[in-house]
Amino acid sequence: MKRIIVIAAVILLCSATVYSETAKVYEPAFMPQSAEVMAQGGSFTANAEGFYSLFTNPAAFGRDKGSLTILSAMPWLYAFPDEPTIAAVSALADDPTGAIAGLNDLLTGPGFGLGVSAGLGYVGNSLGLGMVGMADLFASGPNTLGLLVDSTVTIGFIGGLGIPIQLGGMTLHVGGSVRPMYRIRVPDLGITDLLTLMTAEGEDVDIPLDVFQGVGLGLDAGAILEI
Repeated sequence: MKRIIVIAAVILLCSATVYSETAKVYEPAFMPQSAEVMAQGGSFTANAEGFYSLFTNPAAFGRDKGSLTILSAMPWLYAFPDEPTIAAVSALADDPTGAIAGLNDLLTGPGFGLGVSAGLGYVGNSLGLGMVGMADLFASGPNTLGLLVDSTVTIGFIGGLGIPIQLGGMTLHVGGSVRPMYRIRVPDLGITDLLTLMTAEGEDVDIPLDVFQGVGLGLDAGAILEI
């Protein structure tokens, strides 16, 4: 197996910024979560391959012979990883109807959220192309009726090139990619308003909402040296 040395993981990364007519809101970078990437920590930047190299290191595009991903879907949770939280989440998975009390403690304590991503892409032969949709939902508040829900939906595209360069007995992979994206965010939606929307059944409801929408552009560049 080749030994891999990372020269530069990410030279430039521009996080998405969402604009509206009345406000400018900073948003985190567009990065779907992956159990594989998180388990490897930062080392995945050097071992990047397949679908998730679209978000970690575009230099890997030139290492892959060709990987087509028809569908990559991944759910995740936003929760504080202490024992009460783990017990509440486990109870919720085992018996959703009997774990309401534990879920309520999470919501009125550190907060609790859900996220999911789904996408498709092709990586290989020096080319990286992909499309991904992400949705995030996080709720917290002082009590059940005072819960506030923050929701975000993002659709993004990735396109880039990776080129292998032979340097004697070594191979230097360099690459770059662009990530245009569109995002909608609804912050601080009250739980009572959310329940009203869910039970409206097609009826017109008059609930004032702050809805932010806009576009962002991420730029990535990376390099991997194989010896």
